[in-house]
Amino acid sequence: MRRAALALLAAALATTPARAQWIAGHTGADNARADAIARAEDGAEIRLWMDEERRLQAAITLAPGLVRLDPAGCPTLQIDERIAEDLSRERHRCAIEGARASVVLGQVSAGQLDSPTLLGLMNGSSLTVRYRLAHAGYAASRFSLKGSKQALGSVLEGVTVTGE
Repeated sequence: MRRAALALLAAALATTPARAQWIAGHTGADNARADAIARAEDGAEIRLWMDEERRLQAAITLAPGLVRLDPAGCPTLQIDERIAEDLSRERHRCAIEGARASVVLGQVSAGQLDSPTLLGLMNGSSLTVRYRLAHAGYAASRFSLKGSKQALGSVLEGVTVTGE
């Protein structure tokens, strides 16, 4: 009996997706917008989608309990052991609002999106997002990139990604 219960538990855990894996979803009017979404173990969320002007947008939301980002500083992204990328206000159109940072990761032109960052998100193993908190120092969230290529593929349908 005990062996059967353990086997059943092992089977359930094997079929349950890990919390940090990426998924594809749909939001917006009539669920028309494809999103790629992941949650870090600390509860932070990253969501990517293509806007009406064919810009790849990303929104990063802090983990529960972390109230506000410092509006003067944009997050950095580090994929695997690569050099961290600063999501500057000018280049990435970074906008901070409360516990959320929004950035533009690239623009589709002639069916192509030139973004080394996006290639890293699709082909890497882990993503670390670091951010400065309002009045409280710094924090970081680590995301698995398992399943990111497939989830991002639903957002990038028909777009060729270049950049390395």
